[in-house]
Amino acid sequence: MKSGGYFSLTLTTILLSVAGISPSIASGSIIQYTFSGINPGTGLQTFQDVASNLLTPFSLNDFTKAELAYCMPASCSDVLFDSTGESGHGIGDIITFTESGGSGGEWFYDFVPGAFSTLGAYTATSAGNPGTLTVSVATPEPISAVLIFTGLLGLAWLSRRRTKVRSS
Repeated sequence: MKSGGYFSLTLTTILLSVAGISPSIASGSIIQYTFSGINPGTGLQTFQDVASNLLTPFSLNDFTKAELAYCMPASCSDVLFDSTGESGHGIGDIITFTESGGSGGEWFYDFVPGAFSTLGAYTATSAGNPGTLTVSVATPEPISAVLIFTGLLGLAWLSRRRTKVRSS
């Protein structure tokens, strides 16, 4: 292998590793909260929220329908993430799903403490209202990965070209 070839290969490997998704949350990552639950009153309730950071433990976060990426059914008016215990509906992380209109009301979904602030999939512990909450890092669009990979290939090619010019 020529001088610089190893460097180019190592640099490319390091850059590809850095560009890959790691188990830790990188600065600037988008966090996605996806919920799906069923209540005996109105049936399926689902919403998705995106945030720039994980929700802080022991906090109260209230989101209106307009602030959520989506919220179903149409009567959904507001979703409250409560990890303080202030709602009086148990200990742990609690989602309060509020609906307005004819079938209006509040439904509570209890999750283990730390569910809002830790990546993973969680099943509601409340017996009457089954539900699932997934906390994940939003995946970038495929074109972003293509652009990053193309840029890395260009850097590797430039590095290899400079090495050939110097050795001539």
